[in-house]
Amino acid sequence: MRDFSIGPAQIVALFMTCIFYGMLLVTTSLCLNILLLKKDRNTLSHHIALAATLCMLAIASNDAALGLAHVLDAFAYYTGPGGAEAELSHVSSWINVVKLVNYLLQTTIGDFLLVYRCYVIHDRRRAVIVLPIFLWLAFLITYSTAIYVTANRHALGSISSDQTPFITAASVATLVQNLATTGMIVYKLWSHERRNREFLAGSLTRRRLTRVIGIIIESALFYTIFTFLTLVTFLADNNADYALSDCVVQIIGISFNMIIIRGHGTLSARWEDHEPSQISQRTNQFRMTDMTLGFGENDHRRKVSEISECPQPSIYSEVASTP
Repeated sequence: MRDFSIGPAQIVALFMTCIFYGMLLVTTSLCLNILLLKKDRNTLSHHIALAATLCMLAIASNDAALGLAHVLDAFAYYTGPGGAEAELSHVSSWINVVKLVNYLLQTTIGDFLLVYRCYVIHDRRRAVIVLPIFLWLAFLITYSTAIYVTANRHALGSISSDQTPFITAASVATLVQNLATTGMIVYKLWSHERRNREFLAGSLTRRRLTRVIGIIIESALFYTIFTFLTLVTFLADNNADYALSDCVVQIIGISFNMIIIRGHGTLSARWEDHEPSQISQRTNQFRMTDMTLGFGENDHRRKVSEISECPQPSIYSEVASTP
């Protein structure tokens, strides 16, 4: 079998990036359609979601354009010694450094939004996000250090031993942070459903909550699997990590968009329009509120329903819209 050298690896990376970039464009257009048509467009969470969507698209577009420019420089315009392989092997070239910065920015935004979603769903309890914030900062510091070392290396070849510890630590930090934060979100939703099972049994509400949990888990797995494969190929010193790391930049944006798109389809209707008869049969003390995606800065105080002696956190209206 032929070695998977850096030249073919960069071509495969460009091909895979184009595929996922196309998916990102489609999901971004759908996501913007939802965000721009929302009635409550003046809330903090809406502004955060809209800004994050546009920033992720800009970063992913820049990364895809740089990938194309790098391949063109190497295979079409470079005429120096060593050919395309030599040009692509300049790890400290400005294109490689900027692509590392793109990965840093995209992952930092994606992880921060995940922490913010966990913070909101846990009724804005700061103690809950201490570990996720610590891991988020650990990734930011270690990967920034790796970028600095790379930019000042000025040598040919693959990632050096000086960079390996920082990139490895950063990858482990973001993996653990995503798994831990997603686990806390899912646990909060599951415990809410379990605590109120008597009132939610057989209702559309319970089925919606189950779908929300599935959406969050699937989005987290999509990103986590690619990040894990990137780490494995990097530690194995396999050039496939170029393709996988480029894909992660696109996948972070896709995962974020899909939560909003799929969550909108699950949670956008009003409770009154779906199951008033079921609710009235269970208790006369339900007062249903708006079941839209949006919520403002103080909307975490709002109840989805008010049941005497059975307080419920305002989870349903917050899950999908929280960036």
